[in-house]
Amino acid sequence: MPLSYPECVEAMAAIGPLDPRLVPLIRRFAGLDNWVPISASLRALKAIGTSEALTQLRDTAAFWQPNLNKMQRRVVEQLLESEPKA
Repeated sequence: MPLSYPECVEAMAAIGPLDPRLVPLIRRFAGLDNWVPISASLRALKAIGTSEALTQLRDTAAFWQPNLNKMQRRVVEQLLESEPKA
């Protein structure tokens, strides 16, 4: 599953955003040291939009912020700026 994680998590967030297993799954993968799953997780959390997902979005962004390059930081800032209100 790790190789297909980005596509799967984004599809799951689009199809079943309120599935109670989704945010814990993203939380489990949030520590992967690769921009592709990190960005997929952040986009999925934003798409889910629940208070739990938005909290996890902010926590994950804060955890990775010091390690991000300029482009990655800009993407994260855009996700946080346009964060929906739960």
